[in-house]
Amino acid sequence: MPSVKEYYTKSISDEKRKNSSKVLDLIEGFESPYGLELLATVDFVACQTENSNLGNIQKEISNWTTRKKKIMKSFHIEVARKRLLESFLITEV
Repeated sequence: MPSVKEYYTKSISDEKRKNSSKVLDLIEGFESPYGLELLATVDFVACQTENSNLGNIQKEISNWTTRKKKIMKSFHIEVARKRLLESFLITEV
C-alpha cells in the first residue's frame, strides 16, 4: 500500500495537487477544529449576507448561536476575514 506522500505525488493529477495546495495555504494557521469552524463561519456569513463588512460579520455571528458569540472573538473574526479577502474567497464591500 503506497504512503500518502507517494499517492499524492504519483496518483493525483496536477490540477488536484494545485487545488489541494490552495486549500492548505488557505487553512494555514487555522488547522484546529476551532480555526476551521471560524473560517467556515466567516465565509458562510459573508457569502449568505453578501456583505463582508467586519461589523456585519461580527453581528451575524453573535446572533447565530450563544456558543459562537461566546467563543468567536472579534480579533479572530477579523483575522479569518482578512485571510478570506487575501484568498479572494470574499470581496470587500
